[in-house]
Amino acid sequence: MEPQEKTLPDCARAALRGTPLEQVHVIALLGEGKRSRAWRVRWQGRDSVLKLYRPDASDKHLRRHGTTLARYEYRRNLTLYRIPGLESHIARPFAFWSDGPVQALVQEYVDGVLFEDFRKTAPPHVLRTLVASLSRIVRRAHDARVFDLDLHPNNIMVTGGSVGGECGRHTLKLYDFNKIPFHEYSPNPLATLLLRLHLIGPESRDLRRLHLFTDPPGRSRLGTRRQ
Repeated sequence: MEPQEKTLPDCARAALRGTPLEQVHVIALLGEGKRSRAWRVRWQGRDSVLKLYRPDASDKHLRRHGTTLARYEYRRNLTLYRIPGLESHIARPFAFWSDGPVQALVQEYVDGVLFEDFRKTAPPHVLRTLVASLSRIVRRAHDARVFDLDLHPNNIMVTGGSVGGECGRHTLKLYDFNKIPFHEYSPNPLATLLLRLHLIGPESRDLRRLHLFTDPPGRSRLGTRRQ
């Protein structure tokens, strides 16, 4: 059932007044995560997603990393989008706002199905093709020195074709980029030590997580969609 909430919080609407993001037309609330809430919106004639970051998450990010969460995600999103060959696999970032108490990002709306749901009905050969595509995406990102893509079947959309059928061409789309890569900041002392000793590299988490896309459906579920 489509979400019913079609308005932004009053504080967000007030904070965005006078900014380039003021003229968003809210269609529906898409979901909520630890760091943000996301709405499907129309902005400057484009079907988009507006992310509003939670103040506690934004404050923590600023203290730890010296930059706002909105600015960080926009730049990481844009870096991936500009990698040759990845533009069709990355939700395009449009704009961000990080001045004052409200932190916001506007990004391309991805019309598709979560990989976790898609694979429940997709033919095996279609899944093998998509996993091979994901491996190429990861390899191109690593070649550009971008690591830890927060890979999970609930963080990647499948677009095109039909949900479980053969029609059309399916494409993987990544859309969530606000997690700090573990090699830049890790609360795990063991991971930090292993990185310092060069026993693991910054690419290791992505390579380990590729198996999540070949596991039986349901075994890798950690949460719900958050865009």
